Amino acid sequence: MKPILSFLSLFYRLVSKIMRIMYEKNIKKRIFAPIPVISIGNITFGGSEKTPLSIKLIKILLKKNRKPALISRGYKGKWEKFGGKVLPQNNHMPDWKKIGDEPYMMFKNIPEIGIFLGKNRISSCINAYKKGYDVAVMDDGFQYLSLKKDLEIVLHDVSKKALLRESESALKKAHLILLKKTHLKNKKVQFKSRLSHIPIYEYQVFSKGLVKIGDSQVIASEKFKQNKVLAFCGIAHPHRFVKTLKEEGIRPAAFLEFPDHYEYPLSAVKKIINKHKSINSDAIVTTEKDAVKLEKKNQLKDLPFYYLKIDLYIEPGFFEEVFSKLNSPDPFIKKRQ
Repeated sequence: MKPILSFLSLFYRLVSKIMRIMYEKNIKKRIFAPIPVISIGNITFGGSEKTPLSIKLIKILLKKNRKPALISRGYKGKWEKFGGKVLPQNNHMPDWKKIGDEPYMMFKNIPEIGIFLGKNRISSCINAYKKGYDVAVMDDGFQYLSLKKDLEIVLHDVSKKALLRESESALKKAHLILLKKTHLKNKKVQFKSRLSHIPIYEYQVFSKGLVKIGDSQVIASEKFKQNKVLAFCGIAHPHRFVKTLKEEGIRPAAFLEFPDHYEYPLSAVKKIINKHKSINSDAIVTTEKDAVKLEKKNQLKDLPFYYLKIDLYIEPGFFEEVFSKLNSPDPFIKKRQ
């Protein structure tokens, strides 16, 4: 499997490099959106805390009296191919199978935002503008080259050799870089020396505690330290979830791993329940992204079922940098008109 994945990584990096060259030489044209676009992306396959950063940024934009729209492909959602939108004034909970698990999770965290979905994110930005939104936050937008972004924020984890969608040289196209803090010494210094023209900040993932499914109260992780815990997830890097649990003093008695963006059919739900019963666990713990797909499963309703609520600690000065760039004179205003 590893040779196949390595080949795919090499193939994607080659294609990405060719595509960037074509846009840089104007063989392919970039289109300007009618509103400022902040892209949050990475250069690896799988998660790198893009969704928690998007949630954090959108909440700050709302506090600053901006009207942000989330622009998302809606990966594996039914609306991914043809597009769709979720507007807060419609006052109803969308179906995660239609909009995708990550947009649904964001809607649950920030129900007052508008979400515009589909592969054609240029069309989504135009639709957001027509609905009165004044800034677009694009989730996973670094490789979406046909749209000119006002601000490219790239998250990057240098602690492990991850499969890359683009080589690290692509980071020079970012406007801001967020490096995941690591025990490896001088990594930030090394990146700053290579990318001296780009502001670089560090971030860390931390746990806010656990939340019982169907509730909103956050329970301190300490209360689960002595419990027998069954953990499971279906995310790109499951080891990160286990690592975060262990950092909180929770050492799972058993762990079930499912594919990324897993839909959890009845057979998987039964597998979780059977494992819970066989080890007699005190709590079943998963990620928030997985929990949104299981919260309405009646089979789990009466079980001690929780999700880990995470947040990001970001080095001071990062958001000031974001808003100084966002509030600077718009270099694209003439092209937007």
